[in-house]
This record gives sequence, structure tokens and C-alpha cells, in this order.
Amino acid sequence: MIAHLHADGADGDPAALPRPLWYNPITARRREQNLTADALSRIEARVAGSEAALLYATTSGCGVCVALKPKVRDLLASRFPRMAFIEVELDTIPELGRHYNLAAVPTVIVFFQGKEHFRKTRVFGLEELADAIGRPYRLLFDA
Repeated sequence: MIAHLHADGADGDPAALPRPLWYNPITARRREQNLTADALSRIEARVAGSEAALLYATTSGCGVCVALKPKVRDLLASRFPRMAFIEVELDTIPELGRHYNLAAVPTVIVFFQGKEHFRKTRVFGLEELADAIGRPYRLLFDA
């Protein structure tokens, strides 16, 4: 039998041990903040580096998100080929949802020249999205 040491020094069942001895909440919080900051800086760099970008926010448990994502990708590929597609899965880093003020999924945020132009949340159609993107996209790329 393998003995497991609790933080108070007593032997015990591993299931009863809430955290490993090496767990440090301050270090863990810093690690999470670094991960969030890194993800956020990569997203912001991609938005800033693209003349047009679409941020697609989703969660793994969202069936609508899963069904809609390939349709949004196809829409961009066929009608707006110069627009970058950026997917953000909020299950992985929920702090991104707070940063972008995302209350529901799916949410689409469209950026032109690094600035948020509009967002659509939860219930929207592909033609509605295409119409909203179309005019500023044409002004930017067809001029």
C-alpha cells in the first residue's frame, strides 16, 4: 500500500486529499493569468494584423455553435475571403468572455481595421450576418 501525506502530515486516502502538496493558489492564479494574457494578446494581435476579422465565440456544450461554425466559415470563404476567422472557445479560457463582454453563445464580433464594428449574439441568420458584413467589407476592399 502506498501512503499519501496530507498537508497536515497525516496519512490518508488520495481521494480525500483536496490538492497536491505542491499546489500554491497564488502561483496557480498567476499561471492562469499568464495563459489568459497570452491568449488575449494572440487574439488582439490577429485582430490588429487583419484588415477584417470575425471572432466566433463558442463553448463545447453549445449545439447551435457547432452547427453554425462551418456555415460561418463557408460564408467567409465564399463571400468575404479577406476576412480572418478567429475562434474562441470559452470553456478553455472563460476570462476571454469577460474581456469581450460575452453573455451568450454563439457570439460573432466583426472587426474592421482593428475596431469592433458590430456583434451578433445567439439568434442570427447567415444572410443577416452577410448583409451586416457586406457594406463595410466592400468599402474597405473594393475602394
